[in-house]
Amino acid sequence: MSNEVLQNQAQSLPKLILLNEIGRLAISSPDLDALFREGAELIRDRLQLQYVMIATIDYEKRQIVMRAAAGFEAPPQGKYTSQGIPEGIIGEAIESGRTIVINDVSKQPRYMRGIPSTQSEICVPLKFEDGVIGFVNIESDRLRAFDQFDIELLEAIGSFLGQAIRNAQLRGELEESKNYLESVVQYAGDAIMALDRAGRILTWNNAAERILGRSREEVLYRNVLDLVQGSAGTLEDVHRRVLSGEVVQGLQMKHVSGDVTRALELSMAPILDGQGRIEGISCILRDITEKMEAEDELQRNLEAMRLLSEVSVELTSILDLDKLLDRIAQITQRFINYEIFAILLVDHERQEFVWKTSIGYSEESCRLQRLGIHEGVVGRVVRTRSASIVDDVSRDPDYLPVRARSGKEPQSEMVLPLIAKDRIVGVLVLESTEKAYFRLHHLRLLTPLAAQIAVSIENASLYEQKSRDALTKQVMNEIAKEMTAILELDVLLNRIAVLLRRLIQYEILGILLYRPETGTLDLKVEIGYAPETVEKCRSLRLGQGIVGQSALERRTILAKNLPDNPQAIQARCADGRATQSEVAVPLISKEDLLGVLVVESCDSDCFTPEHVQVLETLASQMAVSIENARLFQQLLAKEQKLEANFALAQDLQKSMLPAAMPDLEGFELAALYKPAESLGGDYYDFIWLEDGLLGLAIGDVSGKGVAAAMSMAAARSALRFAARVNSSPSQVLYHVNRRLFRDFKARTYVSLFYGILDLKSRSLRWSNGGHFPPILLRADGSREDLFQGGTVLALFDKCRYSTAYTPLNAGDLICFYTDGVIEARNRSEEEFGKERLSEILSAKAGQPAKEIIRALTTDAKRFTRGMEQQDDITVFVLKARKEN
Repeated sequence: MSNEVLQNQAQSLPKLILLNEIGRLAISSPDLDALFREGAELIRDRLQLQYVMIATIDYEKRQIVMRAAAGFEAPPQGKYTSQGIPEGIIGEAIESGRTIVINDVSKQPRYMRGIPSTQSEICVPLKFEDGVIGFVNIESDRLRAFDQFDIELLEAIGSFLGQAIRNAQLRGELEESKNYLESVVQYAGDAIMALDRAGRILTWNNAAERILGRSREEVLYRNVLDLVQGSAGTLEDVHRRVLSGEVVQGLQMKHVSGDVTRALELSMAPILDGQGRIEGISCILRDITEKMEAEDELQRNLEAMRLLSEVSVELTSILDLDKLLDRIAQITQRFINYEIFAILLVDHERQEFVWKTSIGYSEESCRLQRLGIHEGVVGRVVRTRSASIVDDVSRDPDYLPVRARSGKEPQSEMVLPLIAKDRIVGVLVLESTEKAYFRLHHLRLLTPLAAQIAVSIENASLYEQKSRDALTKQVMNEIAKEMTAILELDVLLNRIAVLLRRLIQYEILGILLYRPETGTLDLKVEIGYAPETVEKCRSLRLGQGIVGQSALERRTILAKNLPDNPQAIQARCADGRATQSEVAVPLISKEDLLGVLVVESCDSDCFTPEHVQVLETLASQMAVSIENARLFQQLLAKEQKLEANFALAQDLQKSMLPAAMPDLEGFELAALYKPAESLGGDYYDFIWLEDGLLGLAIGDVSGKGVAAAMSMAAARSALRFAARVNSSPSQVLYHVNRRLFRDFKARTYVSLFYGILDLKSRSLRWSNGGHFPPILLRADGSREDLFQGGTVLALFDKCRYSTAYTPLNAGDLICFYTDGVIEARNRSEEEFGKERLSEILSAKAGQPAKEIIRALTTDAKRFTRGMEQQDDITVFVLKARKEN
């Protein structure tokens, strides 16, 4: 991490701490004025400002009311007292609902001077939903005192303060509602009863009928203890206490009448006669159901505020966009128990939504990665900039049908806009398989969370952009280093192609080099091309296609909508899709044309000006490296003359391998041998023995090149001798091992499989000396691995080996192979693998042996396309035919 980044983080940390402190105050402080006073002082002290003032707006009186000020002994005379809404910067901020920043007040005609030393000013509106309810006005004696981070910080603080103002209003409204409800219950809606000393009901009002669900005629002279549900022991105790002269109040209980459950509050007091004796009991039952529900709602709101305070700092601290979106999904679950969740980000440039993260949708629905910005309910929310609750999606013409992972179709939906800095950055989508699942209280809970989510996404997106810029620099540095280090032209060009994918998500990449003697551009590196496109682009004239035009004019060309471009050569990706956009950059060194770098995409808007800049920078570095590589190639050509000396050895080695496949009655044989170098260490052989027996061998000598080839020749000689004097495969391996142990002196080793095929009995006796077990695929589809035998040869003297017997029926086949087959790797460093080999054998089991080898060769080439062969490849297939 650079010193500049560390310095920026060090400067940002105190400000983030300030945001956290004010956020906690906004949640925890019940006193709004105390919150404003402490907040103003914190902002002034932490940001080292001259003057901070916080005010609210009384729209009925068209006045602003200063709530707190810091940094000045008294407010400037006549400027910030309770007065009409001013016209200056504050008025502009209130009117527009936007933060107003004045870097130099002397150049701002709307500035209303109050403090003589003020050089710059910022006014941040305090908003709730779409309305301005106050503002924070800050003045500084420094020019340009507020950078972008300060503005975002103060807007975040403003969001907390605006929410605190609204929460205070809500608390006041809830308190008024509570008092009003208690008043109604106390004086108009209570069940009032008069009881005699025994508890029998003497009077019964209409509220009692409503609350307890019994008529006056049903209850008169009945004991109240039989009518009011509750703990019998508790009610009897209250009855005894009242008869002793005690007044009992506020006893809460539940009462069920039919399918209605009410929360009741019981109060009892003695009724005295003229002599002070208790002659009866007054009983009041208050229906407090609504009161309890209101308190529950208040608790939910307070819990949401607490939760929002808890998660706001966490969301602000996550700068990785993907991690942030995953965390948002988890946090939203704490606010509302959803079934289906998605966040769609808005791509304003392309006028479409990008589906970034989702939970609960079916795989088919998830494949819908993008849709137009005006489509669906989400498009309506973007247009109106307001949330939408759809109780029944089948009745909403804008709704785009999707399917839940459970297989059910969603029935209701809630969509909230994510707005940051007055700009929609995306939408939050929740869906349910129940109709009318989402309620207004869900919307009230999620609205402040959506605002925090929007700010966090905006910050993470900005961080992601900066990270991409840093990655671009890092990869360009890596490319520059590798260009300097790699002198082999083909390796250099392929490595550049791999590294470039980390910066640009292309479908097709081509590097063409210019041949002055023919005046053509020859394709040297191709990634992602369909075979027919490779043929089209293998050799291009100057001026032919976008590539040839770029070379001819020696300038970069960015082309979109390729199918409509008559100059373009219509290209297809390996998966058959046609490309839609292309960037061609000429490679020029010292005014000499060396070639062209071209990338193509199936997206017409894939490439940006930033991509073009990266490619042009890369092209200038490539040109120098290509020149160096060509000089290296000239030196390499001299060395290649030495390679001719290996030709004789290579021919000799080939002569040791079977010149043709033996013609076998009832069996087929087909083989492939491909050394990684001109001389290899792999070996296979067929040895005719007596009485219709055929020896089958496959082996692999450790190492490559000349040493491996010589060792292979020695192993072949030892095997052929031992095979003719021993009838058991285990004995053959035993004698070959002793011979090689003596000759090789443990400097190398050999894995060797040897078997004897009996054409008459249609069986195979075999022994495996540490070689990869051949695959036996039966006609019924079952599979066996032939691994029985012993260890590798030439490392230990007098090793013992065992022989196994395998009958072969019509349709059975055995695939013998070396490690070069299954350990071949592709560009992703993934191995070809034994399972892939087995799948090919199973798929082609009904084909002749030659076709099986051909299919294996084709799939291996496709898998390792563009990758250099790392090891010798040897494979042969034995297949049993039907008996004559």
